[in-house]
Parts: sequence; C-alpha cells; structure tokens
Amino acid sequence: MVGALLTYVLIFAVLMLVVSAIVWGVATSSGNYQLAIRARTAVLVAVGAAALAGAAVALMNFLLGVGETL
Repeated sequence: MVGALLTYVLIFAVLMLVVSAIVWGVATSSGNYQLAIRARTAVLVAVGAAALAGAAVALMNFLLGVGETL
C-alpha cells in the first residue's frame, strides 16, 4: 500500500517537473521573468519531491527488511 502511494507521488512529481520546465522555458523566452522565477521554484520543488519519494521507497524497504529479522 505504501509503495503504491509513493509510486503515485513519484509519477506526479515527474509530471510536475515536466510541466514546470515547459512553463519556465516559455516564460523566459517571452520575457515574463516573474512567472519564470515561480516556474523555476516549481521545478526545484518537483525535484525535491521526486527525490524524497524515491528515498522513501528505499527507506520503507529497508525498514520492512529490518522488521522481518526482529
């Protein structure tokens, strides 16, 4: 259950990364720097969310392995 939820989080984080990168590029090329800064922030948040989701899956697998040996 937890692994499936973290998979959905990872998929949505990657989708957010792609959309934010597109918006960042369009905003920069059109000269809308305020939107470009917000899109850049969204890209960084998406990368952080994807990293945390990936690390959480590894941590959960490690803890489940430790729990079986107790």
